[in-house]
Amino acid sequence: TQYSLLANAFAEYEIVKSLKVKYLGGIEYFMNRLYDLDPIYDRGDYANTIVNVVDNFGQSINWLSDLTLNYERTLGRHRFTALGGVSAQKFTGRGVNVTGNGALTNALDQLSGQTTYAVNGTPGENGIYSYFGRVFYSYNDRYLLTATVRRDGSSRFGPENKWGTFPSASVGWVVSEEPFLKNRNWLANLKLRASYGLTGNQDIPNFRYIGLVGTANYVNGNAIAPGFAVGSPPNVSIRWEAQKQTDLGLDLGLWGNRLTLTADFYDKTSDGLLTNLQLAPSTGTTGALTKNAGVISNRGWELSIGTVNTTGRVKWTTNLNLTWNRNNVEDLGFDAQGNPARLSGFTIGAPIGTIANLTTAGQPISSFFGYVWDGIYQTGEADAAKAVNSLLRPGDRKYRDLNNDGKIDASDRAFLGSPHPTFFGGITNSVGYKSFTLSVFADFATGHSILNVQRQFSESGNYVLWQTRAMLD
Repeated sequence: TQYSLLANAFAEYEIVKSLKVKYLGGIEYFMNRLYDLDPIYDRGDYANTIVNVVDNFGQSINWLSDLTLNYERTLGRHRFTALGGVSAQKFTGRGVNVTGNGALTNALDQLSGQTTYAVNGTPGENGIYSYFGRVFYSYNDRYLLTATVRRDGSSRFGPENKWGTFPSASVGWVVSEEPFLKNRNWLANLKLRASYGLTGNQDIPNFRYIGLVGTANYVNGNAIAPGFAVGSPPNVSIRWEAQKQTDLGLDLGLWGNRLTLTADFYDKTSDGLLTNLQLAPSTGTTGALTKNAGVISNRGWELSIGTVNTTGRVKWTTNLNLTWNRNNVEDLGFDAQGNPARLSGFTIGAPIGTIANLTTAGQPISSFFGYVWDGIYQTGEADAAKAVNSLLRPGDRKYRDLNNDGKIDASDRAFLGSPHPTFFGGITNSVGYKSFTLSVFADFATGHSILNVQRQFSESGNYVLWQTRAMLD
């Protein structure tokens, strides 16, 4: 059962001419209740011998409050706008999960009828407080300038790094408004743009700067006893992740905007990437250390072309979008042993190894990582298969021995490709007649690799069911 409530309030008042104060407030409430019963049953190969009961309750409150002051003034060809404000937001959530099992009859289908119980809770809250300002200036709607700055304070960082400052600026030149182009019938719009700015990221779990304690078992005499250990070690130096982006753009409209084009070059760098560093078990912790350790870049081009093919009773428009992007991990710091850090991603069960992708410096983020497939062992290669691994036999997959040491182990793994397309886009055609519209959309992506997880089950040889005909080769 789920319940939710969303409410907003808005008020605006003009203090004097051109000066307005505005308030915006909102609150969102969510409550979830789950009761699940897994009874005793016997269905041949599938059976459950005891009753299992789960009772879960969770609720959250998220409120936002904004107060802004806005000033607008036009003097001849000069237009000026200034905005300043404060914003506060807080999220509070709490959840309780109780599981019980052990009853030997379905008649005892309540928690009180079970013999073994487990209880855990997930309380948490976080908040952010912000100051911000924006100034806009336009001369004759031809030369444009915008400057913004915001200062954000987050409860997810320690007292010394709670606040982050993020400025940005952009300029624009509407070339088509210049006298030497203004009366060109074929030119509807020509605008050049440039911008640079910083944005902040605080997307980490709560209270990582002070550390958390979690449950952990320990040996007491000859028995295992429940206890507590450091779940995530403290790191008072974690700070805002800063995302820096430069953008150069062009907007073009021809023949009454029958043909439009928008082109952008962007260079985005995430500095101080918030990551989790897995520590050695000898440190006595069961979790990872959250720290700023990385730089990731994205550079590329975006191109959008729009055409109005027909007008009148039947209107046909076409929009084409193309993107070229290069993603790269510039730096990821070092692990607990002082080696270049590597972050494991998705894992799958495999005959040899389980890591499917890896993030490290010099490669795209989450690059595919593993063994290089080299066919399958044929009937006459039984000895060669056993030389690699005594469990291998003809019909099993063969992997390439990259270091030529006569065996296949972790040192033979390599980067196999990037999951990120280097070139992708889409095209939309829309045809309208009176109140009817038909749209046809197609997209494409290239320059990337795709992991076929289904083949892990159907062609690995590790499972009896769901095998494909390829296993007969």
